[in-house]
Amino acid sequence: MKKTFSQLLFCLVGVFSLTVNCSFAEPLFFFGDLTFGQPPETEMICVKGPCPSEPLRPDIRQNKINLAVYKLPVDITTYGEWEITSPQYSFYEDRLARVSFSVLCDEGSSIRCMDSVASALDREYGLEQMDDFSFEFSDKNSYIGRHYKIGQDIDVLMHHDQSEWRGRQPVVVIESRSLMEELRRDARKNFKAVANLP
Repeated sequence: MKKTFSQLLFCLVGVFSLTVNCSFAEPLFFFGDLTFGQPPETEMICVKGPCPSEPLRPDIRQNKINLAVYKLPVDITTYGEWEITSPQYSFYEDRLARVSFSVLCDEGSSIRCMDSVASALDREYGLEQMDDFSFEFSDKNSYIGRHYKIGQDIDVLMHHDQSEWRGRQPVVVIESRSLMEELRRDARKNFKAVANLP
């Protein structure tokens, strides 16, 4: 489990003063230098959604899911043993709620790619597997999905969709459950307000 320097220092002081129970109930998740709930860093570039440079009108804002997607000019390029696409950081009301990226696998290596990313996350934070499912629609069409969690508030979703027309790279989504639930509650409330529903 990853612990920041400030956590460890606070814990050490508490042990000597006999006033702090030095335990860590939840793993503190970082992707690069960012953690959930943190605002966008100054060098980040907003690429879609309600970007600060293009504020939405109130009547339009109510109809849309309020996630602003940012990227970093320079970011990590590998996770586990594989190259990844430029990560996307989704912010809800200026709080990081989701990180997503695709894994650039060799053809036929999708399972190994997902295993590698899961192993890297497990070593760093400890993963608890929730679901593992797959569907074969035909010899050339299949879907593989996995759901893990880190602590009580972080969901890790991985999926790979293979079709006879094209093979898609595995997608990894890591998100704060509490922030995403808050977003969905607000989206339902806004939808009802726009549609004049009770």
